[in-house]
Amino acid sequence: MRVVLGVLLGLGFMPMTAQADCYRALEGGQVLTGVLGSGRFEGARGKLVQAYILNLDAPACLSSKYPEDERKAEPKAHIYSADNAVMRKIRQFRGKKVRVVGEPFASATIHHQAPIVVLVERIEEVK
Repeated sequence: MRVVLGVLLGLGFMPMTAQADCYRALEGGQVLTGVLGSGRFEGARGKLVQAYILNLDAPACLSSKYPEDERKAEPKAHIYSADNAVMRKIRQFRGKKVRVVGEPFASATIHHQAPIVVLVERIEEVK
C-alpha cells in the first residue's frame, strides 16, 4: 500500500483539496454566487460613495494575460452595472444570496472597493 501511495504521489497525483474558483479577466458570462452587501466608501476627493460588495461563497482568483491583474483567493467582489434596470435589481437584493452573471476584472481605480470587480449582466436571488 505504501509503495502504491508513494508512486501515485511521485507521479503528481495529489489528494484533492478545496481551491478557489478562478475567473478569467475581461470575459463576460461568468457566474459568481454569494451574499450581497453594500457600504459607503471614500472615493475621489474624499467623497463617500455607495458600493455593492458580493461576499463570495468561496474565495475566488482572477486569471489574466496581464500578471499585474491576477488575483488570488479573494473573498469579495465589487459589483456594478451600466444598465439602470440591473442596478435596481442589485439594490433590491442587498442582504440576500444571489447569483451574478457578468464580466470580472481587476480593480484599478479608487472607485473599485474590492480586488475583483464585476460588470453585471444579470443578477438573481438564490433561494
